[in-house]
Amino acid sequence: MKTNKKLAAPDTNTDIDPSSPLQFVIGLMPGKIMDIQINSPCLVRLKLPLIGYELGKYIILKYPASFSIQEYADVLQEGNTVVVRYILEGDKGECVAFSTTIRAITTIHEKLVFLNYPKTVENRQLRSAQRQQIHIPAKIEMLSDDGKVIGNAVAGVIRDISDKGCQFSFKSAGANKQARKANVLLSILYGANAQAVQVRAMVRNSRNEHGVIYVGIQFEDKPNKDLNELLESIKIENF
Repeated sequence: MKTNKKLAAPDTNTDIDPSSPLQFVIGLMPGKIMDIQINSPCLVRLKLPLIGYELGKYIILKYPASFSIQEYADVLQEGNTVVVRYILEGDKGECVAFSTTIRAITTIHEKLVFLNYPKTVENRQLRSAQRQQIHIPAKIEMLSDDGKVIGNAVAGVIRDISDKGCQFSFKSAGANKQARKANVLLSILYGANAQAVQVRAMVRNSRNEHGVIYVGIQFEDKPNKDLNELLESIKIENF
């Protein structure tokens, strides 16, 4: 397959019908990480960076150098169906998904995955503070006035989360016990091999229901790259 054709670059001034499959490329730049799901012969999900595309023809993704082609040789086959998901940033944010097939795999000079250009796409608007229903292990630790961790960690789970805060719950032996308002360090354990994502936050409210304490937590209003990446992954998983 010849790959020396000039690849189209996104043109944000192009007037494209929002219902058209061409709409999904608006604002999509090389380097964007895309979540790739392949269901046959077994379910595999990969996160691959976008290299480029030719409108209406194909999309090119880079196969990470840290992975071996042989490692996924059974699923990365021409003709296999894949589902692609990613977050398109904007005023509200948008999750985009489409189904397509693998067009070709090349290992000469660079390891690349060619996908056929989608015929249809789906999208979902994401409000900045929209809560995602989840069940993620986490722990909270009290912080002193000077920001140091004090006391023992309390292990529990996060039940919902947004970029503003989350609901954390844990079991308690005391039927009347409550979590008092305080500054805390929240450690979120997301992914099998990922390191904990740490967020400084404030306990705003709590309630005790039959020995389970539900805690409303507000995140500090500071940029947190790891938290943003975690939220993007959760949105993709739930789309």
